[in-house]
Amino acid sequence: MTEEEAKAWETAATELRKEGLPAEMAERFLPYYYIPQEMQVRWHRMTEDAQLHGVRHFGNGGSRGSGKTTATFAQVSLYDCQKWPGINCLYIRLVKKSSGNSFQQMTTAILGDYEGASVSQEGIRFPNGSTIAIAGVRDPKDVDKYVGLNYELMVVEEANQIDEERLIKLQGSLRTGRLDGYVPRCYMNFNPGGPGMKYLKKTFIQPWKEKRETNTRFIFSRYQDNKFLDAGYVDYLNNLDGMLGKLWRDGDFDISQGMAFDNFRPDVYVYDDWDIGDNWIRIRGIDDGYSKPYCCLWLAKDPVTGRIVVYDEDYGEGYTNGEQAERIKAMTPRNHRISITYADPAMWQKSHHVDSDAKAGKDIYAAHGIYLTKGDNDRKNGLAKIREMMRPLPDGLPGLIFLSRCKNLIWQFENLPMSASKPEDVDTNFEDHAYDALRYGTTSEAGPKPVRNGERRNRERHPFYALGW
Repeated sequence: MTEEEAKAWETAATELRKEGLPAEMAERFLPYYYIPQEMQVRWHRMTEDAQLHGVRHFGNGGSRGSGKTTATFAQVSLYDCQKWPGINCLYIRLVKKSSGNSFQQMTTAILGDYEGASVSQEGIRFPNGSTIAIAGVRDPKDVDKYVGLNYELMVVEEANQIDEERLIKLQGSLRTGRLDGYVPRCYMNFNPGGPGMKYLKKTFIQPWKEKRETNTRFIFSRYQDNKFLDAGYVDYLNNLDGMLGKLWRDGDFDISQGMAFDNFRPDVYVYDDWDIGDNWIRIRGIDDGYSKPYCCLWLAKDPVTGRIVVYDEDYGEGYTNGEQAERIKAMTPRNHRISITYADPAMWQKSHHVDSDAKAGKDIYAAHGIYLTKGDNDRKNGLAKIREMMRPLPDGLPGLIFLSRCKNLIWQFENLPMSASKPEDVDTNFEDHAYDALRYGTTSEAGPKPVRNGERRNRERHPFYALGW
């Protein structure tokens, strides 16, 4: 370090101590040229409450671009993992690929060429034995990989995109057998909106607002807190209108999106089995995908009552159109006569899959013996149609039933939020591929009909309305 660098280092350290940053943190941050801004200093100082007061849960939420991800990564990699050798940390996002991309960016920006650190696509191992492992929990079964394991430190990025059940299950692994007095802790960063918002408001925001925090700490962060945010992104945020502006620019937790199917309850809509007659009409609905998941749903419609039962599902990414078609054929029993297969209209365009040879997806399917019909892509009407189908029929049961094996469809119905910018559509930034497959599969169904006054009175008296219809 040159004399000029040493002088600048000492000046920065002095200023940070004046702002309240613990001296030990400054000594660990500054050699790596990480100089936290005002909000970040408050965040770092707040995390000291883990050892001082036994606090285990820390939240940082607000607008986009505030610098909370940078602060959290620096806290974990430069301080926590170094002060406490052998710390076992789990770094989580909904999608592991997104987690890895963010992680690599932070590793380059904060750690640089940290001497002795072993960096891979799976995480980091430090010379003192501390580790940071990258995780994704998009599939509900992914959480089970971590249940039963010990993690002394967890970081959940974009926690608002992960539903309450998964967040709670993950924290069941936040524990330690250390004898040095270390208190396990979880850092959660989030913006308004998404399926985890109810849990995050209950856990962090309400206790903070009501000044009754005990085992949690929360800091509200704004994009104005980040003086290094580029001017173009600041202009983008400032020009956002309506609800999207309130969510992303203002970080307004009181105006977050509602859920698309807030009346959905597994005990009402989900069954392990259903008696499907030989005369029922069988339909398939397909949403295309390769780098993102594709989905095929199998539906059966009762010709007498009109009830639709979604009885099977295939879901996954990395499958070419030809592989998708073969999977669908293998999963369709020979005695199930499929009347029609509705598909994503994008499959009528030339495919970018590796087996496409500049062919459209529907032509590749046809070459494998599956002939597709273009699905209705009216998103507004599709949502209204599905909501109408969910209403009870005269026997008191819903007109739309899911079998329990359709796990991705069920999870999306439990967690799919409404769009912030399009009030009559779901949030397409959230995983909605099974939902889209259902929209296509119900193409031939009629949309909602106008309700006459007499019918409205009858509906209001139906006992299912007590459950949210």
